[in-house]
Amino acid sequence: ADPVEKISIVRRGQALGVTWTTPEEDKNLYSKAKFLDELVTLLGGRAAEEVFFGKDEITTGASNDFQRATAIVKNMILRYGMDEDFGPINYLKDSEEQSFTNPYSEKMAELLDQKIKSYLENAYTKAKTILIENKDLIEKMCKILLEKEYLSSEEFVQMMNGDTTAELPNTNKKTKKEKTE
Repeated sequence: ADPVEKISIVRRGQALGVTWTTPEEDKNLYSKAKFLDELVTLLGGRAAEEVFFGKDEITTGASNDFQRATAIVKNMILRYGMDEDFGPINYLKDSEEQSFTNPYSEKMAELLDQKIKSYLENAYTKAKTILIENKDLIEKMCKILLEKEYLSSEEFVQMMNGDTTAELPNTNKKTKKEKTE
């Protein structure tokens, strides 16, 4: 996955919080592994809701992430030939993208549905595993986010590398301006 640039809990449009990432380099070619990592990232929000709040408290917040993840899997399978069962065939021609008829059989459509579900379930399981294994660290990050609303890339990397000495901002400290008044 791309490196984290910043994490925020401040609402941005439809997003209730956001994680910005910056690609390590501009790319025109993407690997299957890169797409699979992206799926885990996209499903991480819903997985976090389940891990931290329980299955009955999941929300609609991840709907756009589901759309994006599903589109990635469809493209992996139908456009980029990244699935063994479908093979190295582009089933989606640019002019057929908006077509209401599938350029493949009903049997292949059923297999596609199964494949999409399988890829997404695997990514979701991986996201949940990562969250469970890092639950204490994530809770510490949450406390910091609730206090100061964002984590920088440096703070995030520092914490992920095991340096959990990051402290909550001290709201009792006076700023230079307050000290002079």
